[in-house]
Order: sequence, then C-alpha cells, then structure tokens
Amino acid sequence: MRKIFKWMVLFPSFLFLFCSHTVKFSTELIPVMKDTHIEYINDKGKTIIKGDFIKGSLFREGLALVQSDNEKGTWGFIDTKGKYVIPSAYVNATVFSEGIAWVTKKNSRPIAIDKTGKELFTLDHAELVGNYTDGLAKFAVYTIDGDLRWGFVDKKGTIVIKPIYKDVKSFSEGLAPVKLPQKGWGYIDKNGNFEIAPQYYMAKIFRNGKAVVYDKIDSATIVNKQNKKLLPDTYNDLHVDGDLYMFEKDRKFGWLNKEGKVAILPIYEEIHPFAGSNLALVRSDNMFGFIAKDGTVVIEPQYTEGFMFLDDIAAVTKDGQTGFINKKGDYVIQPSSIHIPFDIATQTYLMDTYYRFIFNEYIDTDVVFDKLDFIHTEGITSEMTYEEIFNLFDKEPSDFYNTSNQKIINRKVVNIDISYSFYTIGNPFFSEGNFTDSFDVNSKPKSFKYNIYLSDNMYKRIDKLQEKLVSKLDGFTKVDANTYQNKQMKLHISQQLNQLIIEITYL
Repeated sequence: MRKIFKWMVLFPSFLFLFCSHTVKFSTELIPVMKDTHIEYINDKGKTIIKGDFIKGSLFREGLALVQSDNEKGTWGFIDTKGKYVIPSAYVNATVFSEGIAWVTKKNSRPIAIDKTGKELFTLDHAELVGNYTDGLAKFAVYTIDGDLRWGFVDKKGTIVIKPIYKDVKSFSEGLAPVKLPQKGWGYIDKNGNFEIAPQYYMAKIFRNGKAVVYDKIDSATIVNKQNKKLLPDTYNDLHVDGDLYMFEKDRKFGWLNKEGKVAILPIYEEIHPFAGSNLALVRSDNMFGFIAKDGTVVIEPQYTEGFMFLDDIAAVTKDGQTGFINKKGDYVIQPSSIHIPFDIATQTYLMDTYYRFIFNEYIDTDVVFDKLDFIHTEGITSEMTYEEIFNLFDKEPSDFYNTSNQKIINRKVVNIDISYSFYTIGNPFFSEGNFTDSFDVNSKPKSFKYNIYLSDNMYKRIDKLQEKLVSKLDGFTKVDANTYQNKQMKLHISQQLNQLIIEITYL
C-alpha cells in the first residue's frame, strides 16, 4: 500500500502496530537536539531546560519523558522546570496518556505507573503494550506457537477484552479496529462485541465519526459507524483530516471535501494533515512549503525538510540549518545547527509519538531452554557419524560444501523474538585447507555451535539468558570465566551483538 506520509514508509512496523489518535502535547517548551543532547527551548529559542538527556519527548500532561546519558541509558520524567518528578530508573517507558505511563525495569514485565511514579499494577505475560486511549490500552501476548495475539486492558489492570486478535488498533470514539486470525478487519466496542463485522482488508481508527477502510490493498473508502460508505468512489489511500479527506491518485496527493469532490488538486509529492490548523505541510518538486484549506500557497516550497505546525510555529530546514517559522513564513527562532528529535517528527507524521509503546523486558528463560537442549545437541550423540547426522536431519553431503560452519539447523524459531541456528564446526570437505569432493561419512564431528539470535527489542536480556544457561549446567565444572566442562563435553559461552553463542566440543 502506498502511503500518504513518508515517515510511515520509513517506519512501517510502528504504523502497523501502534497508529492511533494523538496524545495531546504542550508546545510551551520544545525539545531540540543540540550536538548530542536534548535541550528544551521556548518559542523565542531560549534554552529553558538543559540536562544530560540524549532523548526527550514533548510535554504531555505536564511531564516529559527523557533518557539520561548514563551507562544504562535509563528513562525518567521531568517537569517544566527540568526537575525529575519520576527518577531516571527505567529500562524503557512511554509518555503519559490519561494519567498513566508504562515502564519496564531490568527483566520486568510492563508496569503501569501514575504521575507520582506509584506502581499501579504489572501486566503479566504482555509482550507489547501501548498507551491508554478511551480508557483502554492494547497489549499483545505470545501464543504457544509463538504468534502475537492482541487484547485490551483497563486502568485497573483488568483484561476486559481477551487477547484473541491477530492485530488491533487503539480505541477511538468507542470503537477499535481489530483483525481475527483468518478473517478481515472489523470494529469492536468496549465489551468486545463487533459493531462492524470483520470484512475489510485493512481499517483505520474512527475520527469525527468516520473511518478509512480498504476492500483491498489499494482500494480505500470512508464509512460511518453504521458501516455506510460516505464516498462514491475508492482511492489508493485516504486519511480523515477534519472535514476533509486526504487522498492519493496516481502517486500524487490532495484533499477531497466531505461529498468526495476534489477540494485541493492532487499535485503534491507528499502531504500532511491540517489537523486543526489552517495550514498544511506539502512537498512539491522535492521542497517543502505550506498551503491553506482553499489550496492557496501561503509559504512557498523552499525547505529541504519541514514539519507540521505545533500551534503557531513549525520547524523547517534550509541550507543545512534548522529554525522555526510562524504562519507568515518569518523566522521566530533563527536557523542553527539544531536537529528535530523523534517525538516532534513522528507526531507531525500522524504516528502519534515515538514513545507510545514499549516491549516487555522480561525473558522467560525456562521456555527457551525447554526448546533448546544443549547437553544433547538436537539429538546428536558423541558417537554419531556424519552419515547418521545427515539422516537425522534429512541433509545431503552437498549441503556441507564450501562453508566453514556447517548449518544443520538454520534459524529455527523458539518464539517470535528468539531463533537459533545449529552448526558443526569445521568442514569435512576440506583437508589441510584444500577442497575434496569426498570424505569418510563414517567420521564423527567433534564440535558444534549454537547461535541464539535475539530481536532488537530483546537484546538487553541477553545477560539474563546467559545467567540462566549457566545455572542449568548441572555437573559441569567452571574452567574459566566463559568455559565449563564435564566428562563428556566442554562448553564455551560468548556474546556477539544480539547473539548468544554456545560452542560444544566432545572430549
């Protein structure tokens, strides 16, 4: 599906999982990146808050989420004076929405906190969780097969809609788009009852009583809550923008009025919503400018980068320098070498904010080691020959040509975030550095290696995984910091980026 907004192309997974209606923010203070740290400036460009922040959000509900420049990169919340109201003590966190934020500690499940930092409850088994909207937060759990299933939790921690859906978007105006396995998208109410039965290829949230639905990948229309179509035609893509509809035609973008007639011609390479403002950001001939609702160009396209208006000012970049302009196009904050951080960028691209969801920091090591048996190496024993191993894994000798590490199992899934490969170490088709087209199938490999891969959101848990592995090595003696052995084998354990590597040598 071609998208109206370029940021959605750059970060499709965020859009797919978490796009919903906006968490309100304040522009009294604006985060900008100066060199390597975030500062908060006022609408005159004066620095009001300066700290050791490497990331920072807009202020929401009186607090901003910031990441400290310390060894652990922890997160906390500051007030408009720059004082920590909630200490920088979390592995990850969301911004506040409806009085609640989600946080995680080292190896913890998502924890709901209030604006004093008080822990309200822990959402057990949740792997992903998003901010509250309409009183409910979406969350995902793993099934026994490693699939994600989504449901909703209320502010008391009660699961009010069970996690049975393949995908969901947040509640808005009392309804949430959901997708059941093997079925299309529909809309449920807060009791989990379908108001619009599953039938669509894709569906967006309701805005002003209207929602975008897709009959197929590039066929979008608008429906009301009674599932009545409000447009006579379909379009490649649509977005509800107040009383207008943003639309795509032949890879150009414009606006329709509520009757479906063209209000602003589709002549732009990229557009962004008015979103309550009287000016919208557009891109023409690869430069950014701003237009009014009648299509009049108010600020000529002249910027290499632009962002939607935050109240009465907008960030723009020209000649490598970034400043803020007013709605006349005059600079109110002069251009300099500042950069615009994620939160403003994602907010203005209708993805709400970069800080509206978190991943679980807990790793269920027992589940991992139930599926991985290092001692018995996938059923191989020290007496098995290559021929027996080939038969065990339905391999052919040709599978072992021309590589130094021989993959017996390649990227087998443990769950959606953990997978592994299993190798023999050494190539039986090479002898003293020279390739040979035959080898003794009755010979026995002596060394094997597991590469356990953790997804990016789980890499911080690799130490916990190694700690659990070591605790399960009954009967092994520690040889050095990373090596253990018993009478049959020696294990060497190491880490590489987001991989845990276990090398096994039979003695």
